[in-house]
Amino acid sequence: MSKYVMDIESTGLNIFKDDIIEISVLKLDSKYGIEDCFLTLLKSRNKLPRNIVDLTGITDELLSDRPYFSEVKKDLQCFLRTNTVYIYSRFEERFLVKRYGFKNKFIDVLNTVKRRFPDIPNYKLSTVLNRFKILYKPHRAFDDSVALSMLMKELRL
Repeated sequence: MSKYVMDIESTGLNIFKDDIIEISVLKLDSKYGIEDCFLTLLKSRNKLPRNIVDLTGITDELLSDRPYFSEVKKDLQCFLRTNTVYIYSRFEERFLVKRYGFKNKFIDVLNTVKRRFPDIPNYKLSTVLNRFKILYKPHRAFDDSVALSMLMKELRL
């Protein structure tokens, strides 16, 4: 059975004011291999904040010819269908459910990590991945979703 893993990058943390600027959804096979992928950069309604550019490397120029989220929403819904989506923290869920009305069930892998590993000093994705010796480049949606899929494999989710 396939599993769907998602990560997004955004212009900030306010789900109603800020914009999604990158989405990655991996459809994984039973051995955690990538079966299919939905990946896109998205134009923001406003100029990107400097801290987001510094964090992600995504620039206004990079997004200038990209679609807005509203233009890819139906494609994303078709890709996800009614499948459950694995995420790390509830950020993606809040954006997609509260702001855009998605009906998918979301499973937060962070809750599993907290339950199984109460001794980790903090639960940032980079800290948890380091515990499992999983290397990745943070703050890009595809890399974060690949890293999350590797963590899920380690956790046997």
